Amino acid sequence: MKTSQLIDQLSAEASTHPPKRPLSWPVALGLAVAVGAVLMFALFDVRADLPDVAMYYGFLLKPIVAALLAIPAIRLIMDVSEPTGEPTRHLPWLAVGFVVLSIGIALEMMIVSPANWSARLMGDNPAACAASVFLIALPILSMVIFAIRQRATVRPVMAGALAGLFGGAVSTFLYAAHCPDDSPFFLAIWYGIAILALIGTGALAGRLFLRW
Repeated sequence: MKTSQLIDQLSAEASTHPPKRPLSWPVALGLAVAVGAVLMFALFDVRADLPDVAMYYGFLLKPIVAALLAIPAIRLIMDVSEPTGEPTRHLPWLAVGFVVLSIGIALEMMIVSPANWSARLMGDNPAACAASVFLIALPILSMVIFAIRQRATVRPVMAGALAGLFGGAVSTFLYAAHCPDDSPFFLAIWYGIAILALIGTGALAGRLFLRW
C-alpha cells in the first residue's frame, strides 16, 4: 500500500470513528473526591468534639497541609498527563505543605513537654489511622489513574505517583473529620506513612496501566 493510500485510509477511519474525548479534569477530580467523601462518611463517624477543636492548631494543620499538597498535585497531574507537559516547573509548590507542617511540628515542640512527645506521636491507634487513610484514598487514586489513562502521558510512573499523592492528600483532608489525634508529630509520621504507601502504589499502577 502506498503512503498516500495509508494516510487516506487512516483519515477515513478517524472521521468514521473519532477518538473519545476524555473526561474533563474538573469532572474527573470532582468525582474522585466525591467517591472518597462518600466512603469516608459511610465508614467513619465525625468526631463528637469537632466544634470544640475546629480552631485548634493541631486539628487545623491536617486539612491545611492536605490542601497544600492536593492543590499543586492537581496542577502536576494535569501537566504530566500530556506529552508536552512540563510538570517539573510546578514541583516546588509541593514544598509549601512541608514547610507549614514543619512549622506545626516546631510549635508542638515548644508547647508540649518532651516527656509527652512519644505519647503525642503514637496517639490512640496509629496503625488504624494509616490503614484508613490508605483505604479511603484507593478509589480516588483509581479514578485519577483512569482519567490519566484517557490522555497521553509519557511519564507513567510519575503520573501514577502524583495520583497517589493527590489521593492521599484528599483522604487526609477527609479523615481529619474523624481522627481524634491532632498532633503534628502524628500527622507527619502516620499520615505520612499512608501517603508514601499511596505514592508507591500509584507509581506501580502507572507503570502497569499508563504505559503506551
